[in-house]
Amino acid sequence: MFYDGECGLCQGLVRFALKRSRPEDLAFAPLGGETAQKVFPQVGLAADFEEEAVLWLPEETIFRGEAAARAIFRLLPQPWSGLGRMIGWLPQGVRRWGYRVIARWRRRIAKPRAACPVPEKAQRDRLYP
Repeated sequence: MFYDGECGLCQGLVRFALKRSRPEDLAFAPLGGETAQKVFPQVGLAADFEEEAVLWLPEETIFRGEAAARAIFRLLPQPWSGLGRMIGWLPQGVRRWGYRVIARWRRRIAKPRAACPVPEKAQRDRLYP
């Protein structure tokens, strides 16, 4: 999963998913990081994701924005996977609108922490630069 590393809300989502997901399901890297710079050209992505705070690249599929967030929630245990399924019942236009509103305001909703908490060793192995 690629996320906006300068966004407090995105950082919170990563910490939330790290605690709840299985190691084989998700690994994390910031959109502006070294890993993104290496991976994006290989899969034909440009590095301009102003509104795309979350990208998920499982195997050969690319999920962007709300589709990525929903897919990630579906990987988590209950009740979070159920939340991802329930969001899927909403019309696509409503889901995209809601995501765009949150993406536009995300940096005002939650400020990034001055110092990130140190994750456990197992969690650090899932964080890429």
